[in-house]
Amino acid sequence: QHRIADCSSDAIGARPMTAKSHSGFTLIEILVALAIGALLLSGIVQVFTSLKQTDRVAMALSRVQEAGRTAMDTLAYDLRMTGYKGCSDPTITENVNIIALNAPTNDFIADSLRGFDVTATNWSSGTELSDIDGTAAGDARLNSDVVSIMRASELSSELNEHDNNNSNVKVLGNPLELSKDDIAILSDCDSMDIFAITNVTGSGITTFAHGVGTTNSSNKLSKAYTDDNARLLAFVSNTYFVSDTGRKNVAGDTIHALYKRDVNGVVSEVVEGVENLQITYGEEFINGNRRFVAAGTAGLNMAQVTSIKFSVLVSSNDRVLESNDSTVYQMAGTNIGPASGSTSIKYENDRRLRKVFSMTVNLRNRRVSI
Repeated sequence: QHRIADCSSDAIGARPMTAKSHSGFTLIEILVALAIGALLLSGIVQVFTSLKQTDRVAMALSRVQEAGRTAMDTLAYDLRMTGYKGCSDPTITENVNIIALNAPTNDFIADSLRGFDVTATNWSSGTELSDIDGTAAGDARLNSDVVSIMRASELSSELNEHDNNNSNVKVLGNPLELSKDDIAILSDCDSMDIFAITNVTGSGITTFAHGVGTTNSSNKLSKAYTDDNARLLAFVSNTYFVSDTGRKNVAGDTIHALYKRDVNGVVSEVVEGVENLQITYGEEFINGNRRFVAAGTAGLNMAQVTSIKFSVLVSSNDRVLESNDSTVYQMAGTNIGPASGSTSIKYENDRRLRKVFSMTVNLRNRRVSI
């Protein structure tokens, strides 16, 4: 008989049969990993969003600061120069003669500083400022102030010759590039004549004519200027106000700006973002006391104003705050709040960044006579 070989597991030398091993993650582990990943991703998104928002606010603040500095520097420089007449002593009342028919004033001393509270649409009715009277877009903004100054230019030309019998003023050069129909000032330390230029000839020695006609009431000045201190200067008249630019941001908010109107009636934008201008005038009395009041204050004598406090409210172009601005801003004694608030003067309800810039300046060419 043949023996059948034993192929069972108990056979000598046989190896046991085992299942093949597998390694991996369980469903619970995968879910935990996904949850942790989602948390990390959420944190990264929040950090990125926060950094982006911080960057937008920082950029907006930088632009607001720049606009504020530009507005303050521009206003401060012109206001300090109010009533400048050349070499004359501010404590001395200089003789001023005006023959220019297109000059914006008949009284330079009294009108060298004028202020207006724009509280109605006809605030400038009957004046040369009627084209910025607040009745249409681009005109002076209601509940914001307007200030107008007059002065002589910083640059001047040295007098070469003046014969009051031939209607000509001869000076050395023309650094101001004055031309026909411009308003000029001839001044020494005692007198000042304001006239319209009717003709310009020459280059090295330039002759400025002041003939009579539609531009001047006379072809003679108040005197013959022969003093070595006599200079020819440009007549400067600037009016500052806040107005709608006609532009809007992506959210449809109105963008305002500070504007300047010059002696020729040309209106130009100084800097955008300025929403409001508020001014109080420091009226000085003979006893040395001073009061700061608004332009419309009864009894205010602008000729005795020797200092000015002014504030501008500047806003960012875009909405960068997380919620609507609700701050009540103090501007030269006036409170300005959101449209939803209770202040009499308001700004729009939006998320734009805002900042107030304030300054007090002394008028270098103003002194109260004792």
